[in-house]
Amino acid sequence: MSTKMRTAFLAFFVLVGGQLYGGNSFAFWSWPGPELKPPGTPDAWYSVSAFTPAPDNSSVSTFGDHTGNGHQGGLYGTGSAPTYKINQLNGYPAVNFLGGSSKSFSTNLNAGSYPITVAIIGREANNTGLHTYMGSGNGPGLGFRVANGGNAGKTQVVRVGITQIAIASSAQLFGSFHLRVIVLTSSTYAFYLDGVANGSGSHSVPISLTQYLLGGEDGTGGTVADQLNGDIAEIIVYFNSSVSVSDIHTYAVNKFNTP
Repeated sequence: MSTKMRTAFLAFFVLVGGQLYGGNSFAFWSWPGPELKPPGTPDAWYSVSAFTPAPDNSSVSTFGDHTGNGHQGGLYGTGSAPTYKINQLNGYPAVNFLGGSSKSFSTNLNAGSYPITVAIIGREANNTGLHTYMGSGNGPGLGFRVANGGNAGKTQVVRVGITQIAIASSAQLFGSFHLRVIVLTSSTYAFYLDGVANGSGSHSVPISLTQYLLGGEDGTGGTVADQLNGDIAEIIVYFNSSVSVSDIHTYAVNKFNTP
């Protein structure tokens, strides 16, 4: 091969991450691309995809808040630390919790002004017991659970203050990632599953606390109760925001390819 031909060959083929790609543009199969950010202005954004990449199955000691507001979560309770899992949905990682044997993460996120919107992209491993994605830490708060409830894993249990609301879904949800969104005003709640309205009603318990837990909720004596057995890819929290559920759903579909 002549020098001119070798030069042309090298200009056309580029070695990236151990893979050979041809032409002037190429795709990174091993990483999904630039970090997509959620719509609006979140007050807290717990995104595993924004972590510094880590080895598969490595322990996670901090669940970072990537808004810059400083609401990151530190390990809380007894048991083992949750682990970083690569390539869990659409090429993105997630944090894995092992139920009662896992610690949760305690944050300094304070309840803000209504309306409050919380979006969770997660997966529970089975339909046994309670799985808390985000729970109250030290008082009446906001919780997201998936409970067996005698309904083969189809029941969503949403905590509003000290009141738990059971919302039936049409299919078993465990084993795959879904987007769950709850929107709270001072007197109403609305729950959305994968962008579709799935339950609404009224409540009378104010949200007032200074701590949220990720992956569990506070039990007695500083213990963690009803820990998640499954994975969290992202939790987004908005206070006093008009962000639309439709925009959050579009973001989740575009980034994670959720339903």
